[in-house]
Amino acid sequence: MLGVSRARVDRMLSPKFCALGAAICSALAVGMIGCSGIQVASQKDPNADLASLRTFEWKRPQPGGAANSIIDSQIEKSVKSNLAQIGVEKAPEGKKPDFLISYNTSVLGIVSQRPVGGVGVGTRMSRHVGVGISAPIGVQTQTSEQGTVAISFIDPEKNQEVWHATATTSIDRSNRDVKRIQDAVQKMIREFEDARANA
Repeated sequence: MLGVSRARVDRMLSPKFCALGAAICSALAVGMIGCSGIQVASQKDPNADLASLRTFEWKRPQPGGAANSIIDSQIEKSVKSNLAQIGVEKAPEGKKPDFLISYNTSVLGIVSQRPVGGVGVGTRMSRHVGVGISAPIGVQTQTSEQGTVAISFIDPEKNQEVWHATATTSIDRSNRDVKRIQDAVQKMIREFEDARANA
């Protein structure tokens, strides 16, 4: 009736076929987890010589809302550490830096809904084949927060951006997400390193 032969159904229910399906599902799950982490995007001024940027200074005051000393301190510490690994250092006192660093953070509240519970009916058409339908009987509302860190490298002479990056991820205010900030900054500086190498 459904156009599926008994031999095909038996094959789909075989242990070998089921194991293959489980492996595919596992691979898809891993892929989805990997994509749900930190999303990074960056841009550069095509005329800028990023390879010449060797020393920096912080642009003061930083843009954005009210300062958060804990978050600011962690961002600056992570930026300084990751830049040092690629040979970019804070300019010595009294020396003019090659570029200025500006950064800001933002938080977006996200509301999502998913169906919960359900009722369904079904019927068995043969020993191995059946059909059924179901419908949710309720909706569960969940709230979460998505944080974004943006970093800009600025030409101090022209006061123009030469490179800009953003990193966006889910956040948890309970622990200030220090590890997430570190990972986000590391990913952005890697983008800068790649842009320098490909300039």
